[in-house]
Amino acid sequence: NILAIVNFDRLFIFVLPRQEGSTYDSIVFDDTVERYGFGTPKGKYYLANTGYRYTNIILVLYRSVRYYLRK
Repeated sequence: NILAIVNFDRLFIFVLPRQEGSTYDSIVFDDTVERYGFGTPKGKYYLANTGYRYTNIILVLYRSVRYYLRK
């Protein structure tokens, strides 16, 4: 498993290729937060898919909902 985080310019700001085997996405993220002290600036969140659970720094999309960006 690899945890990769990109910014709004689509540049990788963090990559962690360390979890062996099969595990849940949220476990990988929680372990990374605990080991590396991850956080976000006030009022900012990480946007994640439904493989993650809601926390005070993760915003999870709804299942089976399509989101469209304005042009």
